[in-house]
This record gives sequence, C-alpha cells and structure tokens, in this order.
Amino acid sequence: MIEQETLIGGVVNGYDAFVLANRARQQQHIVFIAQNESHLNTLAALLPLIAPDVKLLVFPAWDTIPYDRISPNPLIESERLDTLSQLANLHNNQTPFIILTCTAAIMQKIPPVNFFKGQILSFKTGDIVNLTELQNFLFQNGYTHTDQVMQAGEYALRGGIIDIFPTGTTEPYRLDLFGDVLDAIRSFNPI
Repeated sequence: MIEQETLIGGVVNGYDAFVLANRARQQQHIVFIAQNESHLNTLAALLPLIAPDVKLLVFPAWDTIPYDRISPNPLIESERLDTLSQLANLHNNQTPFIILTCTAAIMQKIPPVNFFKGQILSFKTGDIVNLTELQNFLFQNGYTHTDQVMQAGEYALRGGIIDIFPTGTTEPYRLDLFGDVLDAIRSFNPI
C-alpha cells in the first residue's frame, strides 16, 4: 500500500519542529530531510522537547569522505546502525515517529534491510543468559571485545559481569549474572 505523500516547504527554521510534530501525530510516520547537518542537529535537539510522545529516529551523515584515511566517528556509526536496525525491525508500529536525516546522509550507501532484520537482542532480569550465544551475537554484529568499555560497539566480560555499550545509547549497561541467570541490569559511567 502506498501512503499519501505530502511535501511542505518554506517553513521558518525553528517552527519546522512544531510542524513536523503535528504532522507525525496525524500521519504516524514522517521522513524529514534537513538541508544540512546543522539543521539536522537543531531539529534533533528541539523535537524531543516539543513532542516527547513522538519517536525520533536520527540518521546522520558520515563525518568522513570515501577513501578517507580515518574511520567515521563511532557515535555517528552507532546512531546510523541503531536507526537502520529499528526501522528494519518495526512490526505494525502504531507509535508516531519521525525519521530525521539530511541530504548528505541519504546519498550514502547503506546495507540491505535483511542485514538488520532480527538483529536485536534484549534481556530482562530473571532471563537465562547463554554466554557463548551472547558472545557470538556480539561478534556477528561487529562489537569489539575490550577490557573496559568506553564507546558504543564495545563489550567486556569479567566473570559474572558483562559490560555492553549498545549502539544508539549514550551510556553502557552492566549485566550482573548469578550463575547463568540475569540478576540485575544497570547503566554506568564508563569513565
């Protein structure tokens, strides 16, 4: 089914966040392409304040150019992967959401949607955790094994403690195991 497409232009910067929030509440799903990275960042800061009921998915552009000698910023890489993963795993989601991106971001190649389908792992206290399966999942999804997590995409194992810095989050999580049962989950400051 093809959804109705609406093109709105000429909205003053700053007020565009209000227009986007109202349209998302009416239409459920909005894709907004900002004119540049600065406009994207402004909207990404405004929308959670204006519309906390609307889910915001930000898809920024890489901060490097092709064939550059440096790798992209891990935070940008994490945010892009998190957004693509959430989009690939939406199943009849009725929560209104806005995909916020910019022209530079939509011009860059992305993996196919099948790459992200089913690639979400979640736990709650009381769950049985198979360490081998968890390590395989983290390895297959590009996480780096370290002694101490400092940035998104890293994990550390120390006995019954597992530290994971998931993509798309601002802080890592510590999983405390009692045997193979998940006893507690809490965030922590990596510094």
